[in-house]
Amino acid sequence: MSFPATRISTRLLVAFVVPTALVLAVNGLVAYLSARDAFRDQYARKLEALATTIAAQVDPDRVLALLPGDEQERWYLDLAAELATQERAADLSALYLINGRGQIFIDADRRYRIEQRVAHWETDAPAIVRAIHGARDSWVEDTGKDPPSYRAYHRLEVPGIVPGAAAGGDDDEVLLLGVEAGLHYLPAIRAYALTLLPLGGVSLIAVMLIALVVSRTITRPVNALVEDARRIGAGELDAPVRAGGGDELGFLARTLDEMRAALEARDRDRQAMLASIAHEVRNPLGGMELFQGLLSEELAELGDGVEAETRDELIGYAGRVTKELGYLKGVVNDFLAFARETPLTRAPTRLRELLDEIVGVVGGEAAKREVTIELAGPADLEHSLDAGAIRRGLLNLVQNALQATPAGGRVIVTAEREGAVLRLSVRDTGRGIPADKLAEVRKPFVTTKEKGTGLGLAVVDKIARGHGGELVIESEEGRGTEVRLELPADV
Repeated sequence: MSFPATRISTRLLVAFVVPTALVLAVNGLVAYLSARDAFRDQYARKLEALATTIAAQVDPDRVLALLPGDEQERWYLDLAAELATQERAADLSALYLINGRGQIFIDADRRYRIEQRVAHWETDAPAIVRAIHGARDSWVEDTGKDPPSYRAYHRLEVPGIVPGAAAGGDDDEVLLLGVEAGLHYLPAIRAYALTLLPLGGVSLIAVMLIALVVSRTITRPVNALVEDARRIGAGELDAPVRAGGGDELGFLARTLDEMRAALEARDRDRQAMLASIAHEVRNPLGGMELFQGLLSEELAELGDGVEAETRDELIGYAGRVTKELGYLKGVVNDFLAFARETPLTRAPTRLRELLDEIVGVVGGEAAKREVTIELAGPADLEHSLDAGAIRRGLLNLVQNALQATPAGGRVIVTAEREGAVLRLSVRDTGRGIPADKLAEVRKPFVTTKEKGTGLGLAVVDKIARGHGGELVIESEEGRGTEVRLELPADV
């Protein structure tokens, strides 16, 4: 079983980082917009105050007396020079005087002729109307220019002109002062935004580190519990579950250890019961086998007083009893093998010699069933294992394969190494195992045979797990079965 694709540490990391990133992004955006708006309002007020100050220094009568063609007159040039001086002193990009219809009287840079309408008259008309009415918020932010700029308007007091009389902006004698300045606060805002980026990055990194630390405090005991649960599932019940803390994980660890202890006690009781039953049955079986042998000999020596047909019938009955006693003896041996906890003794073993011994044991039965046994794999393969346990396991698998294979079939026994894994395989060309029973056959007392204890594969599975490996079963109905012991090379 592999770890799930979605792990707790990943979910914790996402749960910490994603909301933090969203909060930082939203707060950063709000801070940026708030700072920009605050700077903008402050700058606009500054321009309005500046326009008021400059307007107080302008003589309206001199300006209103200007007519087209006066651009080269000395007094026009002097007035333009005064405006230019104020423009430079205030760091403005434009300074001009217009009437209510946006027509120029004079500008500091002398880019317009008298009565020429300023280019931004239509876009600035609402602000100009507000200025005519004496409003304080008569300014425009022009982001279409490069660089962007502010323009503010201020109405000069002209004797004889009633405020609001030129509400439509049509009165030629309404005098407005226009000031224009670049958005010099933008670099400061950009610098402020740039300071937020590394701060946000540092905050995200800090949150990620905190999330990793928190996830490790959770996932480490969880991983330990997973390993302990795997060990318990594999039947290794002797080592206690590693204790956790005082939280829910600690409670889960203690509960899991209680379950392990209960399983261990039940397993010991079951093994003791099986061993006791097997020993109690074995003793009378031995006596029955002895007396059955004597009975068979006596029957064979019956004299002429017994008809040959009757004697042969009695001998046949005795043979059937001998066969059933052999079956019962096998059942007892299976119970003992399953119940017995015998420590494995590993030693370097030549696998071909081990397989030859097994073929020698089952050769007679294979010939009787007309089934061919083949050996495959390198002849010099050697591996460290418990030869006795592996011999019992493979012998069980080969006998199962022979029983499942019809006459004329084959049983292939293979020993090979692939990387760090030793594979001991028994493959037959028999009837196969039904798909609905394939997952159950390795469990104790489950069998597909008409007669059998269902302990054979359970014992082999126990041997494989004792070597640190696993038992793999692949089968297809009508085509045969392959059973493999896959053992790691480091045992």
